[in-house]
Amino acid sequence: MSTEHKPIHTVIATVHRTAPDLVEVRCHEEATWTMAAIGELMQARATAAQGVPVKILVVLPEVVDFEMNAMLTEHYPEGTDQAKCLAEAWAVRNDFNEKLARLYFGYFPSPVPFSISMTEQEARAWLEQR
Repeated sequence: MSTEHKPIHTVIATVHRTAPDLVEVRCHEEATWTMAAIGELMQARATAAQGVPVKILVVLPEVVDFEMNAMLTEHYPEGTDQAKCLAEAWAVRNDFNEKLARLYFGYFPSPVPFSISMTEQEARAWLEQR
């Protein structure tokens, strides 16, 4: 496995393996979360992980724009490589994003240990404890 990890740019985020056990997902401002965009993001996460179990840090933008069907679909289907990670922490950055994330994960629980935090620092601290 290569020790150099280049960022992967998708329509809605940049995905970067920043440590042997950490993949960071930095979501773009003014990007619309569609089914295709989320599929591309999940594939980028799997590519960045290179088959090795990793922790995932997701940092949302201030404003999240999405198509409704993206909120009504399970994006971590059981048995997929994309769903296999050690833990996942989301830095949601504001109250609206927190409500949105809690609503989604209330309907579609994460298959791995999961955290929703207001700040990136809190999300990172949670991941470091895993």
